Amino acid sequence: MYGLIHRYLKDHIIETEGDSMWAAIAAELHISPTELISQEMYDDALTYELVGVASRKMGQPMDDCLGAFGRYWVRRVSQDTYRAIMDFTGRDLVTFIRNLDRMHHSVVTAMPLARVPSFALTEESESELVVRYRSERSGLEPFVLGLLEGLLDRFGLNGTVERAENHNNAAHFRITLKAA
Repeated sequence: MYGLIHRYLKDHIIETEGDSMWAAIAAELHISPTELISQEMYDDALTYELVGVASRKMGQPMDDCLGAFGRYWVRRVSQDTYRAIMDFTGRDLVTFIRNLDRMHHSVVTAMPLARVPSFALTEESESELVVRYRSERSGLEPFVLGLLEGLLDRFGLNGTVERAENHNNAAHFRITLKAA
């Protein structure tokens, strides 16, 4: 994965747990302050290792850490240099989800080694959406759940996100919208 993921994970840990927690994680993984460059490619194993060590040191299940990071990711990229891309992708939840693959295609143009996931809206009603998620990476479904929760926050919506059944080599997430 690109170092951008790692930089934001580092920032998330510092914001929620403090500099000393990040220092302990970095020391255990032998990560120097000059590493985790945003535009550099890193082996996925480092990402999983970072989350695993953070989970253990913070005393939280790995799924909880990934979910919290997913929520943080949406907030952070919505405020950062990627804000325009987020705004362009959609001004409401349904449009945003429908345009996620298009946005990821733009990411690949800028970061050609990126291995991006695929998202599709497979069911839609006034109160419920079902999102299909496909990726060559396994184990990131809790992160995706957090991303979808972060999108609810981004668009000022009340609702819940839960993992639905897997089928056709894809994870599905049910978003239940509640009246404000």
